[in-house]
Amino acid sequence: SVPVICGDRDFVTINAPPGQTCQEYMSDFFASGGLGYLGNPNGTDVCNYCQYNTGGDFYEQRIGWSFSNRWRDF
Repeated sequence: SVPVICGDRDFVTINAPPGQTCQEYMSDFFASGGLGYLGNPNGTDVCNYCQYNTGGDFYEQRIGWSFSNRWRDF
């Protein structure tokens, strides 16, 4: 599957609590299977979150298709 690289306008911004980095704040989310990545994991104010790691994440999350069946479902 193709990696997703979010542009500046594609990131969802989340405020990190005081005293935590974005990675620390979001670690439970990612540990529990949350998809996506942080554009600034060491940030301590505003976190830039991209909701997809790969194109397959888009198919499965956004439109509910299995990436392995994408052409059949299309």
